[in-house]
Amino acid sequence: MISFEIIVHLSVPVLFIMTIEGWGESDVEEVVEMLEIVYSDPKNAKLKSNAAVNFMKDLTWEKQIQRLLVMLQNIS
Repeated sequence: MISFEIIVHLSVPVLFIMTIEGWGESDVEEVVEMLEIVYSDPKNAKLKSNAAVNFMKDLTWEKQIQRLLVMLQNIS
């Protein structure tokens, strides 16, 4: 089963697949289909790219450890 999470706190909502089942076993047709989608809509691709860049900028070790510490404090 595949579970999804939509990240809405970004400027553009991003859909993340929260599983690794099938990861690393890319289907050539699927890759071509995704590349065609990106190529056919460059403005949307740029929006998604910018959202991903901003999301990744927020994933520093320092910030992640602080988030973990807050979560652990809330548990105890």
